[in-house]
Amino acid sequence: MIFELTKPTTALLASVGNRSENHGEDKVPAVSLGLTIQANATVLDMLCPEVRPVLGVAGVESIALKTICEGWTIHMEHGIDDDAAIVLGGCRLDKFRVSPGNDGLVELRMRVGSHDLTPMTLGLIGMKVQQDVVVRITAPKLAVQTNSDAQHKAMKQQREQETAGQRRVDTPPDTDADTPERALVRAAAAGGGKRASARGPL
Repeated sequence: MIFELTKPTTALLASVGNRSENHGEDKVPAVSLGLTIQANATVLDMLCPEVRPVLGVAGVESIALKTICEGWTIHMEHGIDDDAAIVLGGCRLDKFRVSPGNDGLVELRMRVGSHDLTPMTLGLIGMKVQQDVVVRITAPKLAVQTNSDAQHKAMKQQREQETAGQRRVDTPPDTDADTPERALVRAAAAGGGKRASARGPL
């Protein structure tokens, strides 16, 4: 089970931070959002099920989770329909922290980072800081959700290797490449019709 909020969910946009990310030798603008939601405790089943019993222990105020989600998409309502929604793709979700609440609810805080930005998107998000927003959070087809930095790096590297291997498999063969058959044809033509052999000298 992976973390998603597929139904519209009210969240507090607690913070908005501008920053940059390194992409190769280039630096690209990025943003970090702090989101806080009130949700049923069952949301932890998608993040770290082992935490739920611990939240019931007296004296526990909050628990930090090491869960990392890579490549998620955030839809933030803006305007009257989905076409006007603010969409951030390729998001990294981390810094999850959960606190016990009342009536089976928990407070879940998370950091959302993305470089899928335009100046307009950044401005609209900045105008909503410290306000309630309605969001949907969805996972990609090939979701990478891990429970530690080390596990995340290993899984991400494996996915990159698999993707690179798939690209090599999907690359069509070079139709102009030399082959033994073509070499035989050239040899026969050069020898005036004499029989040529593909075998090398003994």
